[in-house]
Amino acid sequence: ITIHEVTLEDEACYSCLFNVFPLGSRERQICLNILTVSELRAVLQSNPDSEGFLTVIYSAMGKPAPQISLSPSQVLMHPSKEYRAQNPNGTITVTKMDNISLEAVWSLGQQNVIVRMDHPLRQEEKIIPLSLKQESSEGPVFHWPVLYPFFLFVRFVHCLI
Repeated sequence: ITIHEVTLEDEACYSCLFNVFPLGSRERQICLNILTVSELRAVLQSNPDSEGFLTVIYSAMGKPAPQISLSPSQVLMHPSKEYRAQNPNGTITVTKMDNISLEAVWSLGQQNVIVRMDHPLRQEEKIIPLSLKQESSEGPVFHWPVLYPFFLFVRFVHCLI
């Protein structure tokens, strides 16, 4: 049986009834599990108050939740800050923020970092060049679809405090 154009709302257990000659009717239950994953997104930000440090914000959405990471891990200033947001459609948005030291990156002979996403449907990686010259004169570019769940989470936590 082939089912086309399923949506997240179609996830459920279904009963199938077959009439088999000469054995008669047979009933079996089958559960449909929907997997989905978005594109991996990443934003590089500089901080004018902290020269020599950059922040990488990266995010992906999926069901089940995708695993995301940054490498090489030796350039991280602190453990990653991870935020998870449950979306109304059942997917989970995972967003991480990593502060990296340019000195550590260059001491390793690197000129970029790599963000990775692992999910049962696919793996993806993006190379993030660490050249400050790539930013516009207006400052870093914000990608609201990536940052929106993060800001909602921060605002929600702020309201609780």
